[in-house]
Amino acid sequence: MGLETAIFVGAMTAFSAASASSASKQQNQAIGRSQASLFKSTEVAQQQLADSASLERLKVARNAAQIEGRIRAARGTSGQGMAGSTLAILRQNDITEAENIAIIGQNLRNQNARVQSGFEAEANRLNAGLTNPNLAAVMGGVAGFNSGISLAKGFADISKSFRTREPDPFQPVNIL
Repeated sequence: MGLETAIFVGAMTAFSAASASSASKQQNQAIGRSQASLFKSTEVAQQQLADSASLERLKVARNAAQIEGRIRAARGTSGQGMAGSTLAILRQNDITEAENIAIIGQNLRNQNARVQSGFEAEANRLNAGLTNPNLAAVMGGVAGFNSGISLAKGFADISKSFRTREPDPFQPVNIL
């Protein structure tokens, strides 16, 4: 292997190593940005779920208060002693309110678990795409070295064929 060939192969190796390392770093940076976006979107989704559950609890509490007010007005008890059936209806209203609030809480936990599961799946997918820039440089260098050797061999074969080719007897000769 001549000096020119060694320089060519070395340049191919270095270029491929640098390119692979740079591509790996850029990919890792893009994954980092995606992960940051994923964290933010998960936080926002969970906050929206919490806000929605809070509003639902407020609706349930207001609805229960309205029902209680209607019951009291209809029975004419408005704060006075409770007759048996009125007290039972009010208790049932309280039980229904508590059940509805418990359902809202369970729905919130389920939705948060779904969001968390989606977050973990996407985070794992992103993490799988991370690469080691140093390893990428080594692998790129090996690929560049192999390409450089192949190209140098090809150039040598072409050069050799030009040197060993016999002149074409039908070529015009310039005699001037």
